Amino acid sequence: MKKLFILLTLLLCVGCAKKNNSDIIKFEFSLSAGLGGGCEYTIEAKNEKTIYSKKCYGIEHDEFEKEIDNKHLKEINKIINEKKIYKWDGFDRSDKGVMDGSGFSLSVLYSDGKSISAHGYMKYPSNYKAGKQALLNYLAKLD
Repeated sequence: MKKLFILLTLLLCVGCAKKNNSDIIKFEFSLSAGLGGGCEYTIEAKNEKTIYSKKCYGIEHDEFEKEIDNKHLKEINKIINEKKIYKWDGFDRSDKGVMDGSGFSLSVLYSDGKSISAHGYMKYPSNYKAGKQALLNYLAKLD
């Protein structure tokens, strides 16, 4: 019976984490660091405009919002697919024993109603480092 349950669980989960080629409506990525520092990045398509905002706090303080070309949401989706960031969906782990660590949060909403949601504090998905770096490298170009 236990083997049947495991098999059914695996079958139901096949395809849970898939590439999504629908348009991104909203992308949110935030990083937190010790002592209250961190950055929040948001790109959102609304009212025929695409708005990019960045808020950094702590030692580095930077905050702005500007209109950008919608192609940037397509490029973010390309990174999500190439770096398999979509596999982060559902990740929600933390090390509650660490009081002054770092963490991340990712939220992506697609036009087809599907989404990606992931959170971690001192715990990260398997391909986190490469995915995070690819996103940050791209976002730096938008500053």
